Amino acid sequence: MKKFLFPVILIGLAAGNASADEGMFLLNKLDKLDWKKLKSMGLVIKPGEIVTGAEGKGIDQAIIQLGGGTGEFVSAEGLILTNHHVAFGAIQENSTAANDLITNGFHAKTKAEELKSSYSGRLTEKVLDVTSRVKAALDTCKTLESREAAFKAISDTITKKYTEFPERNARVVPMNDGNEYVLFVLRNFGDIRLVYAPPRSIGEYGGEVDNWMWPRHTGDFSIMRAYAAKDGKTSGKYSEANVPFVPKRFLKISASGIKENDVTLIMGYPGRTTRYRTSIETAFALNYSYPQTIAALNAGIKGMEEAYQNDKELEIEYASIVKSYMNSLKNFEGNIAGLSKNGLIAQKQAEEKAFMEWVSKDPARKAKYGNLLNEFSGWYQKLEAKNQKNTVVQWVNRSRWFSLANSLNKSISKLAGQPMAEDIKASFIEANMETFLEVNPKIEKNILRNNLKLAFALPENQALALSLLPGLSADQSADQIASGVVNALKLGDKAGFTALLEEIASGKSPENDALKLAAAIQAELSSVTAFTGEFNRNLSELRRLLIEGMMAFKGKYFYPDANSTIRFSYGSVKGYNPRDAVSYGYITKFSGVIEKESGEEPFANPKKLIDLHKTKDLGSYTDKKLGDVPVAFLTTNDITGGNSGSPVLNGKGELIGCAFDGVWEALTGDWKFEDANNRTIAVDSRYVLFILDKFSGAKNILDELTIVK
Repeated sequence: MKKFLFPVILIGLAAGNASADEGMFLLNKLDKLDWKKLKSMGLVIKPGEIVTGAEGKGIDQAIIQLGGGTGEFVSAEGLILTNHHVAFGAIQENSTAANDLITNGFHAKTKAEELKSSYSGRLTEKVLDVTSRVKAALDTCKTLESREAAFKAISDTITKKYTEFPERNARVVPMNDGNEYVLFVLRNFGDIRLVYAPPRSIGEYGGEVDNWMWPRHTGDFSIMRAYAAKDGKTSGKYSEANVPFVPKRFLKISASGIKENDVTLIMGYPGRTTRYRTSIETAFALNYSYPQTIAALNAGIKGMEEAYQNDKELEIEYASIVKSYMNSLKNFEGNIAGLSKNGLIAQKQAEEKAFMEWVSKDPARKAKYGNLLNEFSGWYQKLEAKNQKNTVVQWVNRSRWFSLANSLNKSISKLAGQPMAEDIKASFIEANMETFLEVNPKIEKNILRNNLKLAFALPENQALALSLLPGLSADQSADQIASGVVNALKLGDKAGFTALLEEIASGKSPENDALKLAAAIQAELSSVTAFTGEFNRNLSELRRLLIEGMMAFKGKYFYPDANSTIRFSYGSVKGYNPRDAVSYGYITKFSGVIEKESGEEPFANPKKLIDLHKTKDLGSYTDKKLGDVPVAFLTTNDITGGNSGSPVLNGKGELIGCAFDGVWEALTGDWKFEDANNRTIAVDSRYVLFILDKFSGAKNILDELTIVK
């Protein structure tokens, strides 16, 4: 990669002049792109076909935010293509030990067989700049707290006209930490059903071994469907009376193939990037935030895995959570490896020095920006003194036992020694019993035990108000306290828990170890919450000023960091050379799937898939150049978490793949876009069609798609 005196990570570049294919662009800022360049890359469709016009039929109307990822409509009846790992929660919640859809896959041959899920979706109907209106309301505010109140008031005013229907809501989102404000009008879907999922051995082929790695041979796709009421307006909840949603736009699927350097377009909902953060913030993530979060993730993973050993039902119940934790763990580990050697912190320091030299040359600039970096440093010193404890407390707060115990403590406090009325008591018992039935004692004990081990290892100046049990080591104390909490809360004992609820409802305050520990953790959490609020308010303002100053310094517009709002990126099909003497091609093929076959997970293929390879029963999905069915390919598009499931489109706007990952060498892409190694991994549309057709015989799905050759 070329090296510049002023690295792009902090200073940013004008959207039209961004380095290589860098940028996750707001849909209302696409006029800043270099459309001549895109046309020369192979773009055929016009800008007006990408973003919604008067007729509302832009490609953006085919893109739906789905859970924590993205999906796209691929039929006139609301079929949604997304990743297997995005749809995994829906697969998991419909699985049992007797009917294990995670392992075996699922295919609804009729709409009546499609499975209800807890998933919701959001479709962006409008994207409007409202910066001038919001800034006019904020400019008179004297304090950060008053700015928060004023922002809420003006947001409510702006969004009111767009929320007259129950299926619609709107929100005003700060971009570049408040240097601009954008209104997003969203259509909500509460009835999303599972239509198809390949077996895990296809949808997650390679597992954690291959995760974030290239070459990949994973059929990471699944299919869902959005439903709406018959009037087409309301789709807030599942109903048997609902009908398939009719999107304004759905994507045609290309089976004509790709070649290196073909232009590629991606639209989706990238979650979060931090490209304009200071060297101070980057160093904090590397040295404190990431290592501490990794410790907490390991505590949770090990606790869950130990609990569900030899318990298939429990393993299925927690499969989605473990998968999410392990994905995050590998991501953080990759970021540490990358930030430790890519010199980003030093690059940022050099840029900050140049910026401050520019600031010092003008009294007005010096008054406004001169102390910014000192203020950043001061706040991060405060955070450093608290963060290890804060991390432990926040992870305990995620526990189901804590949520239940904390709720009971609130009820005790509210009753203040007085018994509940009979009707309130009945509701109280019913609500808490519903939560109780979702709490698994083995899981909760193990995770709490592991979190307590982290708590007992905290430095003295960050220690929680917890003591080792007399005569016991930290590990022994953690185990006994965790066991005591499970026993005191009567987890797994329905009659015992009911008796505890009856005691609380009578106005008594039980002597209960679980409730005592929950109260102690809640006191710590309240302190964390108060500090976090103050920290975030101040940091947001410092970041706003820094980006404002940096844009003035460079005289260029910065595309905003990703924040789960819909974005557009462009790139091309391309391999890469990650290190000396290593060169990666841009595409993988079906024979590579079989080459990795070991007979053991995560490289154990279904027998039918192996037989298809042996008999060369590949249908019409063979790439002429490869002489094989393509599986996955690389592009230079700029994406991040949340883009999982996003469509990869060719220059005609046809779907050629479904994005599912990035490469290990570019895991620090959330901090800095690296031209040489930034690559998106997508499952090829032809492999999707091959699996649907030859492996699953899913004719009903194929008949619903529009396939172009």
